[in-house]
Amino acid sequence: MLRYYFGTDSVMESYSIINRQITAKLPFFVTEFGKYDCPSEYFTERDGLSSCLLFYTLDGQGLLRYGKGEYLLSRHRVAVINCRNYQYYSTASNGRWQFIWIHFDGKCAEDMVDILNEGALSVLDFSNRPDFYYYFEKLQKLEQSMDKNRELVLSNLMNDILSELIQHHQHSISEQRYAEHFPRIEYAAAYMMKNYSRKITIDELAGLCNLSKYYFIRIFQCVTGDTPYTFLTLCRLKQAKKLLLESNASVGEIACIVGYPDVKNFIAAFKKHVGVTPLQFRKTPRL
Repeated sequence: MLRYYFGTDSVMESYSIINRQITAKLPFFVTEFGKYDCPSEYFTERDGLSSCLLFYTLDGQGLLRYGKGEYLLSRHRVAVINCRNYQYYSTASNGRWQFIWIHFDGKCAEDMVDILNEGALSVLDFSNRPDFYYYFEKLQKLEQSMDKNRELVLSNLMNDILSELIQHHQHSISEQRYAEHFPRIEYAAAYMMKNYSRKITIDELAGLCNLSKYYFIRIFQCVTGDTPYTFLTLCRLKQAKKLLLESNASVGEIACIVGYPDVKNFIAAFKKHVGVTPLQFRKTPRL
C-alpha cells in the first residue's frame, strides 16, 4: 500500500546511491537520502517497503504514526523506522516541516532498528547535538565519491549513526530513571577499580551506596551495562593483561595479585572474556 501527496510548493534535495554487488553482504547500505522542506498538506502512507528510514527534523514539526503510537518529530528529534511495517507521516501543523531522511538496508539494519526501538518507537532528542547534521554532509560527499571502498565507508557510517542513537537512547533512559543514584554508582565503580585485588561482596558495595542489595545490582547494571560481578571481573582482567605483558610474574602469581586465590578460576575467567588463556595472551605478538 502506498499513498502520498507532496503538495504544490515542496522543496526536495535527494540523492540515490548506485550500489555495487558487495553491498548485499554488508551490515548496512544506503539506497537514498535527502533533505525535504514540505508544506502543511504533505503526507506519505505506506507499508511493505524493504528498507529502514531515518528522520531528523531540522525545523517545524512532523507527525509520525507507527506501530501503536503517534509521535511528534520536533526540531532536532530523530526517529528510525522499519518500512516493512505500516507508517504514516505528515507535516504536523499549518506550517512547514523540514527534515533529513535516509533510506538504508543491510544484513544488520532491521536488528539494529529493533534494538533502538525496543518494541515501540524511540524519538530521540538531539537538541544538544546539532552537529548531527554532519552525517548528512558526509553522505553528500560519499555520494559524489568514486572511491572503490565507498560502500564499506557508507556501511561504517550507518553503523556509527545507529550505534550513537542506541547509546544516546540507553543513556537517556538511565538518566531519567536513576540520575539521583549516579554518584553512588560511580563511587562503587571507583571502589572496585581501586580494591579489585581483594574479596569484595555485593553486601559490601550495597552498604557503601546505602541501597538494598537487589536494588543496587539492578541500578548498577542499568547505569554501567554490567553486573557488579562482571564489572569487578573486567577490572581484574584488565590489570592481569597489563601484568602479563609488562612483568615476568607467573600466571599463578598474577592470579593472586588480581584477586583470584584459585588459579584455575582465573584462567577460566580470562579465557571466557579475552578468548585465549593467559599464557596464549602473553605469547601472542602485539605487532
